[in-house]
Amino acid sequence: MQKKYQVFVSSTYDDLKDERKFVSENLLKCNCIPVGMELFPSTNTTQWEFIKGLIDECDYYVLVLGGRYGSECEINEPYRDEFGFKRSRKVSRSFTHHEYHYAITQNIPIISFLFKDPEDLKASKVERTDHGRELYSAFRSVVENNNRMCSYWESPEDLALKVTFAINELINSHPMPGWIRALDSSTDNLLSQRLSSENEKLNRKVQRLELEIARGIGALSSIPVLNSPIDSQPTGKEFWKIRYSILQFRYRGNGFIQSSYSTNVDISKLKHIVEEKIRQVSSEGEIGILIKEYVFDTTLSTSNEAVPMFPLVGGTYRTGDIRHFSVHPEDIFLIQAWLKEKQIYTIDENGYIVSYPVNE
Repeated sequence: MQKKYQVFVSSTYDDLKDERKFVSENLLKCNCIPVGMELFPSTNTTQWEFIKGLIDECDYYVLVLGGRYGSECEINEPYRDEFGFKRSRKVSRSFTHHEYHYAITQNIPIISFLFKDPEDLKASKVERTDHGRELYSAFRSVVENNNRMCSYWESPEDLALKVTFAINELINSHPMPGWIRALDSSTDNLLSQRLSSENEKLNRKVQRLELEIARGIGALSSIPVLNSPIDSQPTGKEFWKIRYSILQFRYRGNGFIQSSYSTNVDISKLKHIVEEKIRQVSSEGEIGILIKEYVFDTTLSTSNEAVPMFPLVGGTYRTGDIRHFSVHPEDIFLIQAWLKEKQIYTIDENGYIVSYPVNE
């Protein structure tokens, strides 16, 4: 499919009308869409904000500089101070200079075309004041020494020809997203369905690989249950090592500490519990709560140490409850991904459950 590239054409206007016309016509012949001040509408948006929006949407930026700098305008320009904090300051430049500076900050590929001998231009096409000529010379020097593609032109025809060659070279050396014509509806639907199907398969594969890498599924069947009162290897079941943390009383000193532990859970049993309660929940967040409750119950039944403890009057302690218990978010995500892989449930883009397994 053929791409078209949007190109912002920046220059002063009154003195370069013919040149802009030639440049735009040749850009169109190069499958490019020229954008510039000819398209500026009357809107409530400030002119500079509108120009920035146009530049943001463009793939390339073309600067054409004749003999004028242009009238100055003041804008608020963001910058970072010596401590790295974002600030803004008022900066006075011509619109062309503002556009050029903004394109650089947005990392848009730039090509510049400067009139070869400004002193040969008519008086009507150059700056009339010393201040204007100083600004023009300074800007021209910045463009010439900015390590970006720069060329010199002598006539509108010469400019148009050089733009044609330069834009094709820039497209080849710096590929950009561009624009593609929308496909017809029937082809588009077929392609979308195919891409959605492939994307779903790839997502499942990625989730499965993430599970295998993060949890080491192949070796889990030989890992004993942590802190289990029954010193035996799990057999015939699949156990996953799950990380969790608890809020505990600091025995030495005041306050509480967050302690991290891990335990092995019977993933098949957890799957069975979720299957039984799936119609009682409406979102994936509630699935996370079911996982947390199961891990909490498993921890209380298999551990003599890693449980929340809180002091009571008389020097005794009580066992904490699930409010002081949390499962590592990554482990909850991996379990949820595994449950979806097993088609226990599916969700929409907002995390709400949209389908349940069909009972056979």
